[in-house]
Amino acid sequence: MVGVPEHFSISRPSGMPVSTRRFAMTLPVFSQADDGSMRVLPTPGEFALELEETPTTGYRWQLDFDQALTLLSSDLALADGAPPGAGGIRRWVFQIDQPGEFSIRAKLWREWQGEGSVISRCRLTVQVLN
Repeated sequence: MVGVPEHFSISRPSGMPVSTRRFAMTLPVFSQADDGSMRVLPTPGEFALELEETPTTGYRWQLDFDQALTLLSSDLALADGAPPGAGGIRRWVFQIDQPGEFSIRAKLWREWQGEGSVISRCRLTVQVLN
């Protein structure tokens, strides 16, 4: 479509709340271990991407993903009893409503320091069947 971007980028604003709840594992979950791979979902629906993050260091994940993916949520789960400043698992939940191949690209960086501050990347392709 003319005038519609092919991808969306998001980053966590500093004022976003941090969740201390644990995540339920009720949907397909992908992680850094899936970097560079293609994962298949048999039908359209929801899936999650989980990556380690310690926001107090200034390093935060920024995602770039295909327009057909809808971001439903982004939360940070901390370990029970974690001290202030501890890291956790950032979890994004996506909805996909159509078959096809869709990409998610993530980089862990300090946005204000630019591309030279990237310390980790993750790329995932999700193939959705009928």
